[in-house]
Amino acid sequence: MDALRELLAAAQKREHTAAAATAAALERERTATAALERERTATAAVLEREHTAAAATAAAQKRERTATAALERERTATAAALERECTATAALDRERAASAAALGRERAARELVERRAAQPHEAPPRHAEARGASFANMVAALAGAVEGVVVNSPAKAARSIQVDSAAFDGCGTPLSAALAALAAPLPRECWGGVAADELLQENHAYPHATWRVPAWIEAEARAPAAGTKSAAKQFLGGTSPPLVPGVVVAAWSSFPELIARPREAFHPPFNGEVKSALSGAEAARAPKMFDELLTYAMLGMLGSYFRGVPVGAQRFFNTPPYAFALAAFSHVGYIVTVEWCGKLLGCIVSPPFVLGSPAHAAAVAALPDADLAGSFVDVCVDDARVLAWPAEEGARRAVLWREAAPPPGAAGAADGLGFFKIIRGDAWPAARLRGLHAVYGALGAAMKDAKDRPPRAIVRAVLFYGAGALCVRMPWVRGRAATVAELGEGGAAVAPVAEALLWLARHGLLYTDLREPNVLVDAATDAVVLVDYDDLVVLEAEAPEGAARPRSGTQLCEALAARSAAAPFARDAGEPGARPAVMEALRRAPRW
Repeated sequence: MDALRELLAAAQKREHTAAAATAAALERERTATAALERERTATAAVLEREHTAAAATAAAQKRERTATAALERERTATAAALERECTATAALDRERAASAAALGRERAARELVERRAAQPHEAPPRHAEARGASFANMVAALAGAVEGVVVNSPAKAARSIQVDSAAFDGCGTPLSAALAALAAPLPRECWGGVAADELLQENHAYPHATWRVPAWIEAEARAPAAGTKSAAKQFLGGTSPPLVPGVVVAAWSSFPELIARPREAFHPPFNGEVKSALSGAEAARAPKMFDELLTYAMLGMLGSYFRGVPVGAQRFFNTPPYAFALAAFSHVGYIVTVEWCGKLLGCIVSPPFVLGSPAHAAAVAALPDADLAGSFVDVCVDDARVLAWPAEEGARRAVLWREAAPPPGAAGAADGLGFFKIIRGDAWPAARLRGLHAVYGALGAAMKDAKDRPPRAIVRAVLFYGAGALCVRMPWVRGRAATVAELGEGGAAVAPVAEALLWLARHGLLYTDLREPNVLVDAATDAVVLVDYDDLVVLEAEAPEGAARPRSGTQLCEALAARSAAAPFARDAGEPGARPAVMEALRRAPRW
């Protein structure tokens, strides 16, 4: 029994020992698990801290890159602003240089005009004068003369064709009545003093770009040679620039081309931009647009009007041949008419329009057609003895006229106009050629007045229009120049000449070149003929405000005296006032 108890006690003791060992093992396991959990937590914390640090580093790097990019953009914007400012300054310098050059040319032109005005005026000689070299025919007269230069392209020519052969007048009116009805010229008060090549340069548009502005806008007319104001000075008036968001690029150092701003704050501003027809390096040279336009119009007229001219003849029309041309600046253009009146005379005859627009179609549809097939004469000049002026060897012959009577039945003289005088278009300025057109147009109208027929001393004289030349044709007068005595007191030529001057005055024409060579006396009948009507003055042309024509011989004498005072003559005493006997005969004439 005792042994059994001892065995049971030993078994219980072993059981308690095993339970204690198991409890100890469990405790150790729990302790290890807790330690492992703590280690995992610490590791996670470390990883979290590392991740946070990496994110912070990435954010810092991103901020640095953003700041670097912003700095680079700012540097680029600053460089671009400086470049624009430099470009604007260079452009302004070029404009000032171009304006200075234009002013220089203008001063030179004025000085030339003044020098010419101070010199005695020498008109081309008349057909009855002995001055000028005599030639057996036209070819010999032109031999050795200085001729124009032939070029492959007007755009590549070193010299503008407008110098001698053409004249573009943006403010002018065409010669033909049908074309004058179309005319939409530039306003002369704005563009009257601007040359054709300058018309394409933006600085000459500055004074007129602000000619009309909204009522609330205060604008300054900017002269072509004047500089402009900076945007800061123009729009801020010296005050500090307003604060604006950083995204706004406020180029206060730029130079707007127009000087205009609202009179009061909070009103809409008004400004703009003017561009030349040429830009960049091309802007420094004279624009060739009008040279090309006039050249192509001329070539078209040669192909249309002057084909089939007989050998040894020149073709002349009784009205100026004309063509049309389109002048366009990018997508905007207008119609130009080109008439051949010695020179090519270009005028604007339509308002500006957008190419392809209804206004474009309307402008083209309004252009008139004309058939000149029966309106010309081919004057035979090859076999005609001629005089040429000037007579100097090698000089360009500006004027040629028939020296001897044409043979019976000569070609081009069937209408009784056997005498011809040919005037080269490059001999005289465009205004003088326009004046000839006005003179002979008025003279032709006067000759048709059935109520006041011309006296015997007035002969029919007609102006014809050819390729680069004009031709005055009239009957051949077989006579001699009047003598001083015949134009003096009691002279046989006084009464016929006075009658001719009075008839011209009644039709609004003043004869201003009364010289012995211009008064011919027929060798067979002693009839007196007054010739050379080139220098007639059309009163309406000089009196745009409607000054009254002379209504008596006395008023005619006063008009001639006023004309002489305004434009003194120095042509061998050619003014009528130097002929006292003629003037006295005029004063005795009754009113009309």
